[in-house]
Amino acid sequence: MKKQHNILVVDDEKPLRITTSNLVESIGGCTVQTAEDGMEAMQCLRSWEFDLVITDNNMPGMEGVELLERMRAEERFKHIPVILQSGDGYPGLETRVKELGGRFLTKPSEKFIETVEELLASRK
Repeated sequence: MKKQHNILVVDDEKPLRITTSNLVESIGGCTVQTAEDGMEAMQCLRSWEFDLVITDNNMPGMEGVELLERMRAEERFKHIPVILQSGDGYPGLETRVKELGGRFLTKPSEKFIETVEELLASRK
């Protein structure tokens, strides 16, 4: 039996949250929960077990890179793969994400599905 993966999608823009969720669900074997920002994402992480976090970077309150930094600062979240997406990154963003062990994708990315599948395969 195929493992059911729990995915957290974080984006402050509802249409993008829905689109990303639908893409992830199209892979099959994935249950998606969503959060509107980094603070809500941290609450979700403390309430559920996730196999992958997909986050936008540019969000009010807590950017995606700060969410990734906070996740890496807590032992129980260090192992969770993170995809950080951004339509307009700032200098050094991709490098910082990689330093934190995350994957950086520019929105929209042709490699989105491939990257999600690769990271989930490592969670079996």
